[in-house]
Amino acid sequence: MNSIFDTISSEIESCGLLIGVFRDTYVEVIGYRDATNILRSRYEFEIDPKDLIKTYAEAKEKGLEIIGIYHTHINHPPIPSKKDIEGMELWPVPWLIIRIPTREYTAWMLCGEKVIEMRIKLLD
Repeated sequence: MNSIFDTISSEIESCGLLIGVFRDTYVEVIGYRDATNILRSRYEFEIDPKDLIKTYAEAKEKGLEIIGIYHTHINHPPIPSKKDIEGMELWPVPWLIIRIPTREYTAWMLCGEKVIEMRIKLLD
């Protein structure tokens, strides 16, 4: 997580993609790629399609997948906003939300019509 913390901005929402493997009952994050927030907004993000394509190709080449999305909330709790939930409908993968500047984080996923918090286990 520290490497993600080192790359995030406090001026606009930062965002990126988590790459790894879907397991039976969990996802294993093996790496991440920062992405450009083309909205350059403090309150919402949109991942640059070029970053998405590049990350997808890189993950596929390594036998991995895009298994999640991360983004920041500046001075707001790391819980999904209405816009985040709309995004989860389009991207039904785990969403890691990081609060700036506290670095508090949570992960969420849309299951049916219910947004559930996921347990996070960090491995060395």
